[in-house]
Amino acid sequence: MDKESNLTFEDACFQWASRQFLYDPIPDNYFELLEEEQYKHLEAYAWEPISHHDGYKIAQYIDSLADHIAGKTYPKEEDY
Repeated sequence: MDKESNLTFEDACFQWASRQFLYDPIPDNYFELLEEEQYKHLEAYAWEPISHHDGYKIAQYIDSLADHIAGKTYPKEEDY
């Protein structure tokens, strides 16, 4: 990630998580868009298996993964 970015840690986690659901990660200015524009962006770049989902639902998927990343609640190699 760009160290000169003005994103918060939470926004950076959301941006990272977006890579798992979109063809292109969301741009830094995504967070400056109106909510409806954000949803349209997510719908336009949604990975094919979720392309029929609305932007609100896609945002929920991304946010859920971002929360796990921010909270470091994922399997760690040293635990196995």
